[in-house]
Amino acid sequence: MATRTDLHRPSQLVPSDYQIITTFALPRGGGSADNDDEWFDEGYGNEEVEAELAAHPDVPVWGECSHCGSCGARFGSGALFRHRPSGDYLFVGHDCADAMFLIADWSGVEVAAKRSADNRKLAVQRRLNAERKAAFLLAHVGLAEALTADHRIVRDIAEKFKQWDLSEAQVALVFKLAEQVATQRAEEPYTAAPTGRVTFTGRIVSLKYQEAYCYGGAGSYKATIKVVTPSGIWLAWGTLPAASSAEKGDEVTLMATVTPSEDKEYFAFYKRPKLVMPPPPPPRCPVCGGSYPADNMTGPCSAECNEAWK
Repeated sequence: MATRTDLHRPSQLVPSDYQIITTFALPRGGGSADNDDEWFDEGYGNEEVEAELAAHPDVPVWGECSHCGSCGARFGSGALFRHRPSGDYLFVGHDCADAMFLIADWSGVEVAAKRSADNRKLAVQRRLNAERKAAFLLAHVGLAEALTADHRIVRDIAEKFKQWDLSEAQVALVFKLAEQVATQRAEEPYTAAPTGRVTFTGRIVSLKYQEAYCYGGAGSYKATIKVVTPSGIWLAWGTLPAASSAEKGDEVTLMATVTPSEDKEYFAFYKRPKLVMPPPPPPRCPVCGGSYPADNMTGPCSAECNEAWK
């Protein structure tokens, strides 16, 4: 083996001649001669090393991203130094730098190494989740499209599917609800909700009580109202006026400021609602229930009804 005569050999290395540029940690698990550069890129805290070397491409570099420039051994964590007299760069592993008193505190490198390991575990877990999800969707044809159905339960199941597989019962429920949504849209197509201060009449399809945000405050009822128009249906969500005693399934008329949502033009939010009382129904004949003639608005509506009334 050839005898080293360079300035950076262990026997001639003078610690005070070296300026530390940065410390870094390689990902745990090891690289190989064929993938050292790729392995180095996956590590943590190596951006400073790459930036320093890129800024001085003509300066000699002793060692490599995972090989000590002093002893030649592989390392998992180390530091990049610059030799003041010559300007050379030198990669030094943790052990050599510690033995030659080049650096006293390695706590930062140890923290970086742990973060590197955590990042690799997270990347592996994400890849496995993606593969698991793809395999599950491949085994259940049409499920990917069904999970996009605009339904509260489907959205909840789709969120759970990001981390866990679905049971066969959940898959069947998703397909059932997606079909219902598609059928409803075919029968009652959606239309864009209006904007501004408008008066609308609709049926309450959802009604939930919401507690007050501050202690001692009064709660309120949040209602989703389905509005049917000649061009289709649209939905409005907001606070039901305190004066209203309407329940789910009842029809209400409100005057409110309506603002459509950004992602669903048929879904809108309403605020500052005012309950609009419907006009009283016209009087009806107490016998047949028919409408009254214009000249007689009380009692039986005709001679036949008057006879039956007697």
